[in-house]
Amino acid sequence: MGRPGAGWKRPFFSLWIGQAVSLFGRGLGQFALIWWLTSTTSSATVLAVASIMTTVPGALLNPIAGAMVDRWDRKKLMIFNYALSALSTAGIVILYAGDMVLLWHIYALMFIRAVGRILDNAVMLASTTLMVPEEHYSRINGFNRSIQGISSIVTPPLGALLLGMLSMQTILAIDVMLSLLAITPFLIFRIPQPERVESLVTADQPSFFDDLREGLHLVSGWPGMLMIMLVFGLVHLVFTPSMSLLPILVTGHFNGSAIELAWLQSAMGVGGVTGGIILGVWGGFKKHIKTSMGSLALLGVSVAMIGIAPANAIIIAIVGMFSVGFMVAMVVAARRSIIQKAVDPALQGRVHTLIASGWAIMDPIGLAIAGPSSEILGVRSLYLLCAIVMITLGVGAFFVPSIMNVENSAR
Repeated sequence: MGRPGAGWKRPFFSLWIGQAVSLFGRGLGQFALIWWLTSTTSSATVLAVASIMTTVPGALLNPIAGAMVDRWDRKKLMIFNYALSALSTAGIVILYAGDMVLLWHIYALMFIRAVGRILDNAVMLASTTLMVPEEHYSRINGFNRSIQGISSIVTPPLGALLLGMLSMQTILAIDVMLSLLAITPFLIFRIPQPERVESLVTADQPSFFDDLREGLHLVSGWPGMLMIMLVFGLVHLVFTPSMSLLPILVTGHFNGSAIELAWLQSAMGVGGVTGGIILGVWGGFKKHIKTSMGSLALLGVSVAMIGIAPANAIIIAIVGMFSVGFMVAMVVAARRSIIQKAVDPALQGRVHTLIASGWAIMDPIGLAIAGPSSEILGVRSLYLLCAIVMITLGVGAFFVPSIMNVENSAR
């Protein structure tokens, strides 16, 4: 397949910038929608349902998306993806303008946008190994977390500011325009397609479903990754609900408004940028799994800070959110580098999405339990439970040989 040539930076970073533009618009629209749900209903269950709409696609569609990315034209797939996001958001703009928006409309939009995010991530993750030299994988993944962090820094306060100045339909119209703008570099530059490799499951010309079976064959025969899927499945069970119910923590415990929510989310973004940059420069430990699991344990400590913060000391929660963003950047970037290092590029779309699907299954389960439970026990108890789970799993992973040797066992 060949290594990326000396001129790899211009096409890769042009497409990367297009993805960043889309990410910014999506973040702005998402903040506005979540605060609209919070201020309109003040219900943890409503927020949990909204979050379920963003996580169910990951559980159901990730394996299919991976096979699509490995088989179909990635450039056309990305253009279609951004166009669909723009069109669906434009529909909600029209409903807001006519004062006809219902809760299920918002849920449907979040579902569609979540599908688009799956395709977006799958294409760029799988294409990185074809466009970027291997020695830069950790750095690129670190910078990816940084751009996500920058979006998290900018979009909450900007969204809070715009909510006081503009209508919901105007804010969402900005999201539509940025999605359309993100298509531009994908019209100009080529995304490499992987060469087809000999099938692991059939001697015939592989079909779409053979591609799915092939990804399952590799993952199911990779003991270390199966253990990691179990670890992060449990993490997703408690961490996703904690972050999804942050608006309820702000209004119910800290007696805050959209601006306090923006401070917390921006602090997480600053932490993500800092962590991504540090990992991008440092590269992490030689064994990526050490970086990922060590950061997971520290992520648990960070979540505990949010859970114990008194109502009159939101600054403690802000520091905790900064640390959460920092550690998430380390965990995710190192985790992705493990797959990029250990798996053939022609299989990476399927492997990335199959593994992500295993984790995503736990998100809606956790949200379905956490929504009603937090209204009875309080949101803070969810943060403390999350902290205990992550510290235990992060430290315990260092004593499991199959996890520590995961990078040498995929082949």
